[in-house]
Amino acid sequence: MRKFLTLTIKEIRELLTPQMILPLIITVFIFMFIGQLIGSQAKTTGQEKTRVAFIDKDRSQISEFVKKALEKQNFKVIEYNADVNKAILLERKKQGSLLVFIPENFSENIEIGKNGEVKIYIFLPSFSFAGVQKASKIKAVIQGINEVISNNLIKSSTVQRGLKTDFLKNPVRFKEYVQIGNKQAQGSSELIISFVSNQSAFIPIIMTVVIIISSQSVATAIAAEKENKTLETLLASPVSRSAIALSKMFASGLVALLVAIFYIFGFRYYMNSIMESDMNARFGAEMSRIIEQLNLKLSASDYVLLGLMIFLSVMVALAISIILGSFTDNVKSVQAVITPIMILVLIPYLLTLFVDLTSLPKWAYLLVYLIPFTHTLQAVQNLFFSRYELILIGMGYQLVLFLALLYVIRMMFHSDRILTTRIKMGKIKIGV
Repeated sequence: MRKFLTLTIKEIRELLTPQMILPLIITVFIFMFIGQLIGSQAKTTGQEKTRVAFIDKDRSQISEFVKKALEKQNFKVIEYNADVNKAILLERKKQGSLLVFIPENFSENIEIGKNGEVKIYIFLPSFSFAGVQKASKIKAVIQGINEVISNNLIKSSTVQRGLKTDFLKNPVRFKEYVQIGNKQAQGSSELIISFVSNQSAFIPIIMTVVIIISSQSVATAIAAEKENKTLETLLASPVSRSAIALSKMFASGLVALLVAIFYIFGFRYYMNSIMESDMNARFGAEMSRIIEQLNLKLSASDYVLLGLMIFLSVMVALAISIILGSFTDNVKSVQAVITPIMILVLIPYLLTLFVDLTSLPKWAYLLVYLIPFTHTLQAVQNLFFSRYELILIGMGYQLVLFLALLYVIRMMFHSDRILTTRIKMGKIKIGV
């Protein structure tokens, strides 16, 4: 038993190294930071009044009741006397979130036993959960209004006039219109965001996998050659040192590209199979109509831009990996030194899921967009919103950063720093 315990401790000592523990600790702190940032943002959003444009063409006690109910639920109601289309244009310019329109004869229809109709226009600045929450909140208010009016109708003598039960339960109905850029479609905002999220989910997943695989590959190649003392021989050979660095980078890039093709093909097939069966079963032609009206499809040129963005992100990650790999003198240290790359992918990915980046504090917004991978993670969303200028800015930024990193790599390989720089990490001692 003692020998078994000794061998177990020996194996744990070999596995439990600073190189393994450091990435775990850093990842935990990153999750804590992101959670606190998202939590504080949600708290701030909850305390602030959500802007709601309000058009009342009915001018009745019931429509006034709708307005007061919105104000009680912490909405900042902005009244318009203009036409709906003009109000939509104004709100779009002001980056508004919601518009509630009550047409004429709203109260009169309810009084004669017809459903009163409320139209809700939702302006989606992004496909994060924040936009859906705002829309869900206002629909919950309408449902509450519906319940109050329903109770009043049931208590009144109108029940004796033979009104239908369905009307008494739901005297107010609302139609939801979603605005994406200059395009509009009638449909559920939750459905649209769910569709877009599923369509674009494979981009961050594949990019993360490709970056991690390629980064580990090139950093391991540098660390292995330093550990085996073959890097000195390679650098002394009659080959340009820049060519040595570039060959390692592009070889890893080609392997990553091959991996990406397989992952894209497999994951895309998987997502399409699920999406087609699920969407057709639940929504059928409705989803096709919404996709057509909002143009939620990527063209061949969009896929080319997306591919270039992913390629630039992978090359930036490879350049960073070569620099970080130069600080290791053994293969075991690779996992620790490439942790910053994984963190730089993780931060924007988690943030874009839960919050609209434009709603972040300015310091956080700038920091997030200084991360090159943020631009690629936002690429699909920008393509759906036809924000091609942001795509080009992101590509330009990543290209400039890649060239700057190439210069640093060239300087390192043309000096002895590639051989002498290292980070020493001791072993964790475990005894009995």
